[in-house]
Amino acid sequence: MRYPELVDPKAIRARRGVSVAFLVLALGAFLDLNTYLSVVSVFLSIIAIILLIVFRNYFTRRQKRAVYGSITLYVIISFIVIGGLVAVTFTFIQSLLTEGFSVIIPPQYVNSVFNQIFPLLILNAAASDGLCYYLLVMRLLHRVDHVIYIGALAVSVGLRILVLVLTHQGSLPIPQQLGGYLSYIRADFYDPYQAVLSISASLILGLLLIYVAAQISRGKVLYD
Repeated sequence: MRYPELVDPKAIRARRGVSVAFLVLALGAFLDLNTYLSVVSVFLSIIAIILLIVFRNYFTRRQKRAVYGSITLYVIISFIVIGGLVAVTFTFIQSLLTEGFSVIIPPQYVNSVFNQIFPLLILNAAASDGLCYYLLVMRLLHRVDHVIYIGALAVSVGLRILVLVLTHQGSLPIPQQLGGYLSYIRADFYDPYQAVLSISASLILGLLLIYVAAQISRGKVLYD
């Protein structure tokens, strides 16, 4: 039996629009490698959100609730992270002006700024890059695809958080033994393979979103 969603012209356009939205999200994931490219990634996310809203009739009622929840959470987390970054930036500029601005910014200033925004970056990785993407597809994929998606998404988010933790300079509220393991990983693996870890996290998320887009394009999703 063929689903009406696969033969109705309006439904086909909506399906293609949603598929394109996931491809845009995938492109944003591939580009989310540093602060400058993250701005482009956020812009692409906004485009994807607009497409999801425009073609919302593709989704069933339960799927709409999950998609709207994902979008709402993403917007809230984005405002929190941006607000925190702006506050830390003003504090950083004020301290530079107070102590005398120099063309060469001492490394301790850079480390201090990162340590201040560290909780915001963890929140962004866990919520925006993790929970939001889970909510977005939780009602779309079949059981096996769902399990694969969750596992790969957890690996991607775990790598992002690991990179942030290993970049952090200073003490963390973690057990001493775990701190020793992290120091070992930082010395033997993180320094030479930092770029590999970051790129791997982005590649996994991007490929996941491409896979979801392909499943949507082929009509191999849930229609509940």
